[in-house]
Amino acid sequence: SNWKDKTKGFFISSLLTFLAMTIILSMTMALGFIEFHVSEGYFPFTNFFQNLEFTFFAGILTYCFLALAEEMVYRGLIFRYLLKNISNLQLALIFSSLIFSLLHFDKSPLFYITAFLIGYLLALIYYRSGSLLYCISIHWTYDLFMFLGKNYLNDHLNMQSQVISGWGDYSNLVKIPFLILIIFGIHIFMKKNETKNTMKDKAIA
Repeated sequence: SNWKDKTKGFFISSLLTFLAMTIILSMTMALGFIEFHVSEGYFPFTNFFQNLEFTFFAGILTYCFLALAEEMVYRGLIFRYLLKNISNLQLALIFSSLIFSLLHFDKSPLFYITAFLIGYLLALIYYRSGSLLYCISIHWTYDLFMFLGKNYLNDHLNMQSQVISGWGDYSNLVKIPFLILIIFGIHIFMKKNETKNTMKDKAIA
């Protein structure tokens, strides 16, 4: 059924996001952009099990509501409004992503670039799928991953992110090419589909 397909899609997109974030974190650490030291005799998620209530309410539920609210505003309202009134997909994607990026207040240029690309990707997924569900899933999983890393994994690894003076964390520098590759991949996929549909229409005509 449609409900089952959407639920499956939600969990698959969440799993893929978690996997992508794990790969990015591992690469960042392997490249030496995050210094870490393993605490001996300390289980990574000891605090996770000791503070399940905090994890559930402060992490899982809070970030779920935040992702829902932000996606409804940035993609559901702003992107849709721009797409309808500008009638140009690329401009709607760019302007909505700029708004999304600039309203995530930070002092780091790399953070703004990363936020812009995330906003662009989510708007593109929304345009392609016609559903906010996948955007909410990706957004929620991304924020939850950051929450778990900050509140639990960091206690075990004592992580210290390296900073490029005046630009921000190296970790964002690693995220940027990943996001660009995914965006290009979706654009290529969309282009191929458009070509196939055009050829079908010509064949029918």
